[in-house]
Amino acid sequence: CLGDLHMYSLVEGGSFNMYSLVLGDLYLYSLVEGDLHLYSLVLGDLHMYSLVLGDLHLCSLVLGDLHMYSLVLGDLHMYSLALGDLLMYSLVAGESYVFTGGDLYLHSFVVVTQV
Repeated sequence: CLGDLHMYSLVEGGSFNMYSLVLGDLYLYSLVEGDLHLYSLVLGDLHMYSLVLGDLHLCSLVLGDLHMYSLVLGDLHMYSLALGDLLMYSLVAGESYVFTGGDLYLHSFVVVTQV
């Protein structure tokens, strides 16, 4: 253990490998490798980052008061980001692209089609 809270654990075996790390006030990092790859990271007051690789690739990140970022790669590619009070950006690669920013600003398009 190091600092206020520093924990590191690793689990390996077969198709399930988990890796967790905690340090500082709230710093969490976990990784799962195999059929489902999960990666989570938390640091600071509310910094959260998670990633899933394999059939479904999911990646989400939270920074500051409300900074959220999520990404899905594979069959469904989704990208979502929130910054500041309410700035949300989501992207789906393939079928459609959706973007939301400001108090309530919605922008979706496929290729170059706006709504």
